[in-house]
Amino acid sequence: PDLEIPEEAEVVVIGAGFTGAGAACHWSKHGKGKMVVLEMNDAASGSGGRNAGFVTMGRYHHYVHGTVLKNLEKSRPEMSAEERVAHAHEFAQPYVVAGIKSNQMIGQTVMEEGIDCDYVKNGWVWATDEDSKDTPLAAQRMGEETGFTDWNRISKEEAMQKAGIKTDHDAG
Repeated sequence: PDLEIPEEAEVVVIGAGFTGAGAACHWSKHGKGKMVVLEMNDAASGSGGRNAGFVTMGRYHHYVHGTVLKNLEKSRPEMSAEERVAHAHEFAQPYVVAGIKSNQMIGQTVMEEGIDCDYVKNGWVWATDEDSKDTPLAAQRMGEETGFTDWNRISKEEAMQKAGIKTDHDAG
């Protein structure tokens, strides 16, 4: 309650976690004008939402598209199915592009600043169950159709080997 906050600022960053601190860092180097950073606790003192340090890329287009489409079915029932699909693509496209640009900026910043944070770009394994076994292929197809080709499809055996999971075949 006794905090003095400036009455004017060019930019106000709310939260000094990974995203807020990153935005403040870049603004301090490239921005013009006064910036205020508001943080409830200490900088980088907690997790922002669901982020566990992952940066997703084009494969995420399918997920974002599907999420938007489900919400449009509820919020915009007057739209035709085709309009909702088109609108979901319109939303997902810049969202994923922003994620890609963010990933590039993070890597560049880590390198330029010499930040020792074990930053790696190893990819990830998309495991499915019987109910969702076709989802990765559908996501790959949608990614290719929309220009996001950051996929490398490998066999189950190769994925298990890369993940360090021993199979019955390895034991024998």
